Amino acid sequence: MLYNTAGSLIYLACQWLTTIFVVRLASFEDAGILSLSMASANMLTPIASFGMRNYQVSDLSGTFSDGTYVSSRIISSFACALASLIYIFAICEYKGYPALCIFTYQIFYIADAIIDVFHGIDQRCSRMDIIGISLGLRGILMLSAFCAILVMTGSLLLAVSGMAAISFAVLFVYDLPYTAFLKKFRASLKDKRVLSLFRACAPLMLTGMFLSALVSIPRSFLGSSRGAEALGYYSSVATPAVIVQIAAQWIFTPFTVPLTKCKNIGDRAGFMKQIKTVILIFAVCLLVIMLGAVWLGDWGLELLFGEKILDYSYLLVPVIGTTLLIASLNFLSLLLTIFRRLDILLITDVLGVIIALCVSNKLTSTFGMDGVNYSIFAGAGFVFLLQTVIMVITARTYFKEKTNG
Repeated sequence: MLYNTAGSLIYLACQWLTTIFVVRLASFEDAGILSLSMASANMLTPIASFGMRNYQVSDLSGTFSDGTYVSSRIISSFACALASLIYIFAICEYKGYPALCIFTYQIFYIADAIIDVFHGIDQRCSRMDIIGISLGLRGILMLSAFCAILVMTGSLLLAVSGMAAISFAVLFVYDLPYTAFLKKFRASLKDKRVLSLFRACAPLMLTGMFLSALVSIPRSFLGSSRGAEALGYYSSVATPAVIVQIAAQWIFTPFTVPLTKCKNIGDRAGFMKQIKTVILIFAVCLLVIMLGAVWLGDWGLELLFGEKILDYSYLLVPVIGTTLLIASLNFLSLLLTIFRRLDILLITDVLGVIIALCVSNKLTSTFGMDGVNYSIFAGAGFVFLLQTVIMVITARTYFKEKTNG
């Protein structure tokens, strides 16, 4: 656990620092392009990961083999790359240099998605140390490559290409050999079980896309109405908040196996104890983060981005609020996945995206950067309330039947 926590924090910090250094070493315009690339990649990456990590780790009965999980990830990664090309040429309004940055950042995320399936195997074997070392190694090397290339060439495209190259290098030099030594598996594109796995996880893949779209849609409307520079300022303020969301996911991840074991044996008390632990950790982190944002927000933003950013520092607290709301949805997604209520995940997230689509244009046009936060609160808030109610009902019904059965 210690290795995983340390590695996660290092990787998180390094990924965040790329959004800082792009402003310091390049410009707010490049920061806007980087933010757009990250948002677009976030929206399509669920095609590569297929929302499978929680499903894979909670598959303690071995419904699907490790080889099937790896085989499916290879296929889905190629599908994600193809989807990214289609999005760029047929849908995305940005062409030329920004489009190349979007596609290259997608390749970087695809490398992460491939590594993630090996980390799922590591986690089921209780080898979180392997995961932590991988994350730490990738973070340091990726940030070093990004900054060095940006200084030498001034090209954001080449800097992102360097990040992708580093991730694939760590995949083949570290993650693949260590995981293969830990657990023998055979990946094959002809594996007949892959299609069944895709069918089982399809709702999770769509859910991941819709959850990313809840954030990406309002930002896209802001970029269209106010330009890349406005998006760059908003994204720069939002970068500390993104860390909160990713950190929250890493807080939740180690609880997947214990929660699944409690659920499988009908241990309601143990299950609730695990959830209360997560909520307590989350609440403490929330308090610390909000107090830090109020007391140190302006100082931190000026230190990172310069004096210009202070005109937009008022966005920090509401942005953190939206980020914590999305992080809560990730935890609800984990719980509903453990209970295999994937239908609920899909339906509720679709409704949230519809709400975001309906309100984003009006809110961003009227309120500018504030409109992005209002749109996310509207869509994600609705999903949170609905999923919470359904999760409580599902858990009560399940444990009652388990006790009486």
